[in-house]
Amino acid sequence: MNRKTYLFIVLFVALFVPASLYGQHNSIVKEDKKDEPVEIFCDRIEVHYKKDQIGTKNVEEKSDLEKIEATGNVAIKQGERLATGDEAVYSQDTGQFVLTGNAELREGKNSIKGCRIIVYLNENRGKAETCSPKKKERVKAVIYPSKKKDEQNKQELFGTGK
Repeated sequence: MNRKTYLFIVLFVALFVPASLYGQHNSIVKEDKKDEPVEIFCDRIEVHYKKDQIGTKNVEEKSDLEKIEATGNVAIKQGERLATGDEAVYSQDTGQFVLTGNAELREGKNSIKGCRIIVYLNENRGKAETCSPKKKERVKAVIYPSKKKDEQNKQELFGTGK
Protein backbone atom coordinates (compact mmCIF):
# COMPACT_ATOMS: atom_id res chain seq x y z
CA MET A 1 0.00 0.00 0.00
CA ASN A 2 1.51 3.33 -0.98
CA ARG A 3 1.83 6.25 1.43
CA LYS A 4 -0.97 8.35 -0.13
CA THR A 5 -3.44 5.49 0.08
CA TYR A 6 -2.47 4.82 3.70
CA LEU A 7 -2.85 8.49 4.63
CA PHE A 8 -6.24 8.65 2.91
CA ILE A 9 -7.49 5.60 4.79
CA VAL A 10 -6.31 7.04 8.11
CA LEU A 11 -7.96 10.39 7.34
CA PHE A 12 -11.18 8.73 6.20
CA VAL A 13 -11.45 6.51 9.27
CA ALA A 14 -10.73 9.47 11.55
CA LEU A 15 -13.51 11.48 9.94
CA PHE A 16 -16.07 8.69 9.99
CA VAL A 17 -15.50 7.31 13.50
CA PRO A 18 -18.77 7.47 15.46
CA ALA A 19 -19.33 10.77 17.24
CA SER A 20 -19.64 9.00 20.58
CA LEU A 21 -15.90 8.32 20.49
CA TYR A 22 -15.19 12.01 20.12
CA GLY A 23 -17.46 12.99 22.97
CA GLN A 24 -18.84 15.74 20.72
CA HIS A 25 -21.17 16.12 17.77
CA ASN A 26 -19.51 15.30 14.45
CA SER A 27 -21.45 16.43 11.39
CA ILE A 28 -20.19 13.63 9.13
CA VAL A 29 -21.44 10.89 11.43
CA LYS A 30 -24.60 12.26 12.94
CA GLU A 31 -26.14 9.43 14.91
CA ASP A 32 -26.00 5.70 15.18
CA LYS A 33 -27.87 4.44 12.12
CA LYS A 34 -28.14 0.76 13.13
CA ASP A 35 -31.88 1.01 13.74
CA GLU A 36 -32.71 2.99 10.59
CA PRO A 37 -34.17 0.96 7.73
CA VAL A 38 -32.05 0.23 4.66
CA GLU A 39 -33.76 0.81 1.32
CA ILE A 40 -32.41 -0.90 -1.81
CA PHE A 41 -33.30 0.34 -5.31
CA CYS A 42 -31.96 -1.43 -8.40
CA ASP A 43 -32.86 -3.27 -11.59
CA ARG A 44 -32.65 -6.72 -10.00
CA ILE A 45 -32.53 -8.11 -6.45
CA GLU A 46 -31.87 -11.71 -5.44
CA VAL A 47 -32.49 -12.65 -1.83
CA HIS A 48 -30.74 -15.77 -0.51
CA TYR A 49 -31.88 -17.54 2.64
CA LYS A 50 -29.91 -20.01 4.71
CA LYS A 51 -30.63 -23.48 3.34
CA ASP A 52 -31.24 -25.11 6.71
CA GLN A 53 -33.75 -22.40 7.62
CA ILE A 54 -36.11 -22.60 4.62
CA GLY A 55 -39.41 -24.19 5.53
CA THR A 56 -38.62 -24.47 9.22
CA LYS A 57 -39.10 -20.90 10.41
CA ASN A 58 -40.83 -17.71 9.49
CA VAL A 59 -38.68 -16.12 6.73
CA GLU A 60 -39.17 -12.68 8.25
CA GLU A 61 -36.80 -13.53 11.09
CA LYS A 62 -33.44 -11.80 10.84
CA SER A 63 -31.43 -15.02 11.14
CA ASP A 64 -32.98 -16.56 8.00
CA LEU A 65 -31.41 -14.09 5.58
CA GLU A 66 -27.99 -15.06 4.24
CA LYS A 67 -27.28 -12.46 1.56
CA ILE A 68 -28.79 -10.06 -0.94
CA GLU A 69 -27.38 -9.57 -4.44
CA ALA A 70 -28.42 -6.41 -6.28
CA THR A 71 -27.49 -5.60 -9.89
CA GLY A 72 -28.04 -2.70 -12.25
CA ASN A 73 -28.25 0.92 -11.09
CA VAL A 74 -27.95 -0.02 -7.43
CA ALA A 75 -28.81 2.61 -4.82
CA ILE A 76 -28.75 1.83 -1.12
CA LYS A 77 -30.20 4.44 1.23
CA GLN A 78 -30.08 4.59 5.01
CA GLY A 79 -31.00 7.92 6.56
CA GLU A 80 -28.89 10.58 4.83
CA ARG A 81 -26.35 8.00 3.63
CA LEU A 82 -26.58 6.94 -0.03
CA ALA A 83 -24.36 4.29 -1.64
CA THR A 84 -24.51 3.67 -5.39
CA GLY A 85 -22.85 1.29 -7.82
CA ASP A 86 -23.43 -1.18 -10.63
CA GLU A 87 -23.62 -4.17 -8.27
CA ALA A 88 -23.90 -4.78 -4.53
CA VAL A 89 -23.80 -7.77 -2.23
CA TYR A 90 -25.05 -7.64 1.35
CA SER A 91 -23.97 -10.28 3.85
CA GLN A 92 -26.20 -10.71 6.88
CA ASP A 93 -23.40 -12.34 8.90
CA THR A 94 -20.97 -9.42 8.49
CA GLY A 95 -23.53 -6.61 8.19
CA GLN A 96 -21.67 -5.28 5.14
CA PHE A 97 -22.66 -4.07 1.69
CA VAL A 98 -19.93 -4.39 -0.93
CA LEU A 99 -20.59 -2.19 -3.98
CA THR A 100 -18.63 -2.45 -7.22
CA GLY A 101 -18.63 -0.63 -10.53
CA ASN A 102 -18.80 3.17 -10.32
CA ALA A 103 -19.13 2.82 -6.55
CA GLU A 104 -19.81 5.92 -4.46
CA LEU A 105 -20.82 6.61 -0.87
CA ARG A 106 -22.42 9.95 0.05
CA GLU A 107 -23.61 11.50 3.26
CA GLY A 108 -24.73 15.09 2.94
CA LYS A 109 -22.16 16.83 0.72
CA ASN A 110 -19.35 14.42 1.70
CA SER A 111 -18.49 11.58 -0.64
CA ILE A 112 -15.99 8.85 -1.41
CA LYS A 113 -15.54 7.05 -4.74
CA GLY A 114 -13.62 3.95 -5.66
CA CYS A 115 -13.72 0.76 -7.66
CA ARG A 116 -15.15 -0.93 -4.59
CA ILE A 117 -17.00 0.55 -1.61
CA ILE A 118 -17.63 -1.37 1.60
CA VAL A 119 -20.39 -0.05 3.85
CA TYR A 120 -20.25 -1.38 7.41
CA LEU A 121 -23.84 -0.97 8.60
CA ASN A 122 -23.20 -2.14 12.16
CA GLU A 123 -20.17 0.13 12.57
CA ASN A 124 -21.54 3.30 10.95
CA ARG A 125 -18.62 3.66 8.51
CA GLY A 126 -17.54 3.00 4.96
CA LYS A 127 -14.35 2.35 3.01
CA ALA A 128 -13.27 2.91 -0.61
CA GLU A 129 -10.76 0.64 -2.34
CA THR A 130 -9.03 0.41 -5.69
CA CYS A 131 -9.61 -2.63 -7.91
CA SER A 132 -5.95 -3.46 -8.23
CA PRO A 133 -3.09 -2.05 -6.16
CA LYS A 134 -0.74 -2.64 -9.11
CA LYS A 135 -2.66 -0.29 -11.41
CA LYS A 136 -2.44 3.46 -10.97
CA GLU A 137 -6.01 3.76 -9.74
CA ARG A 138 -7.06 6.11 -7.01
CA VAL A 139 -9.91 6.51 -4.63
CA LYS A 140 -11.37 9.97 -4.18
CA ALA A 141 -12.91 11.69 -1.18
CA VAL A 142 -14.60 15.07 -0.94
CA ILE A 143 -15.10 16.14 2.67
CA TYR A 144 -16.72 19.38 3.78
CA PRO A 145 -15.61 20.36 7.27
CA SER A 146 -18.41 21.30 9.62
CA LYS A 147 -18.55 25.00 10.51
CA LYS A 148 -20.12 24.10 13.84
CA LYS A 149 -17.26 21.69 14.61
CA ASP A 150 -14.68 24.31 13.54
CA GLU A 151 -16.26 26.85 15.91
CA GLN A 152 -16.25 24.34 18.78
CA ASN A 153 -12.56 23.60 18.15
CA LYS A 154 -11.71 27.34 18.13
CA GLN A 155 -13.61 27.86 21.38
CA GLU A 156 -11.80 24.97 23.05
CA LEU A 157 -8.41 26.05 21.69
CA PHE A 158 -8.70 29.74 22.60
CA GLY A 159 -11.05 29.44 25.60
CA THR A 160 -13.67 31.72 24.02
CA GLY A 161 -17.42 31.36 23.78
CA LYS A 162 -19.85 30.07 26.39
